[in-house]
Amino acid sequence: MPALWVAALLASASTAPRSLSECDSAIRSHPGDNAAYACFLRLAHSWDRGREPVQRHLERWQRDHPDDLLVQLWLGILADANSQADVAVRLLTPVADAFRVRGMDGSEVLARAELAKVLCHNGRRSEAEPQLSRLETAAERSSDPELQATALFGVATCARKDHDHGRAIALYTRARTLVESAPASVRTEQLSTQILDGLGSALSDSGRHAEAFAVFLVESEKIRGDPFQLAIARHRLASQAVNLADADELGWDEVDRRIQESLDTERMLRGAYWPANVTRIVHAARLGPSSEALAELDASLAFWRPRAAWGVLTALRVRAKFLSDLDPAHPAEALREAEESLALARSTGNHWNTGMGLLVRSYVRWRSGDRPGGISDALATLDELDRLRDFQADHLVRAWTSSETNFAYPLVAGWLLDPGHGESAPGDLERAFQSMERHRARVLLETLVSARIAPGTTVAA
Repeated sequence: MPALWVAALLASASTAPRSLSECDSAIRSHPGDNAAYACFLRLAHSWDRGREPVQRHLERWQRDHPDDLLVQLWLGILADANSQADVAVRLLTPVADAFRVRGMDGSEVLARAELAKVLCHNGRRSEAEPQLSRLETAAERSSDPELQATALFGVATCARKDHDHGRAIALYTRARTLVESAPASVRTEQLSTQILDGLGSALSDSGRHAEAFAVFLVESEKIRGDPFQLAIARHRLASQAVNLADADELGWDEVDRRIQESLDTERMLRGAYWPANVTRIVHAARLGPSSEALAELDASLAFWRPRAAWGVLTALRVRAKFLSDLDPAHPAEALREAEESLALARSTGNHWNTGMGLLVRSYVRWRSGDRPGGISDALATLDELDRLRDFQADHLVRAWTSSETNFAYPLVAGWLLDPGHGESAPGDLERAFQSMERHRARVLLETLVSARIAPGTTVAA
């Protein structure tokens, strides 16, 4: 293989590899170099034959070269990309320990960061804790900014899954600064887009949608030769566009353009991958209660059921609301889907999804005339959203998170005061007043905290 081609592969990810043989040549020419092995992940993201042949090829390589720890590392990373969490954990756990024994700090950091991310994303936080500790220890042994950024990315991802938005934003921001100071390489390009994706998502989690949109825009402009990562960025932009339009900060024509751009990117992907199947949920929400929207949600559910709970519970929530809108007098199917979504949310411990699940079930009950059930779920929704807000250690992030959920309080109060859905009960007026008082207290807190924001507290894109 020409030496100049290898140098180009290791220096830039702008040109995607075209075959398995190219990646084989890269690792033969540069044994022990993770940048060469990263060729397989880039090929899996861009190849017209899809990911499965790449995974099978690496599995054969591992059988033929059982002492090659790096192939096991990248098999684990590819398994995670394929939503095979158990396979990824099985591969990454022993190889991370082997890297530690051999003093391979860089590879250990890669393995533990990926392993911690997989565990945290799949609700296995207690298993992630020792990996995070060892990850930070391995990174501290190195002065390499790329490795330190990789470690921070892993810790930040778990902080985000713990709903500690302020800590996640701070960690992603530090990681972004570090990776931008590292020498350019395949790995730093990949890591930079991953960090931007995490940072934008954490900003969105805390209600800072304009900043999130700006970060995702930077991410999309950085991506070269990786249609899967581009699909992720375009899905993120479509989702943020909806949030900005809801706040009258963006036109709905731009929302529809971003949604279509995200869906069109699916044609660049060889196989069914998650970005398009999340955008289908957003698209269905834009369509409103209709057979076309239900078909979009059914397609998304078919994709998510064997893969991840969060895609299922989100699609089910929208589907339950639309079924209730289309036939409020017959709530059985809508209630089943609302309850499945709520059960999945509770199993993941996610306060936002639990609150939204309760709110949708409350809506279905109100619409069907079950006023007592609707009241019970509505008040439980407010309790869950208060827990989410109180979980934030940072006062400013607490205010941002509060602003993201403020809509629920006047909504619940309006339901309590509405005589059109079942007979009013004693105490409904008092409950409505208490809901609005909780809302007023939140708004006052946000005003006070916002007045104390110092210059430089926002995250620039």
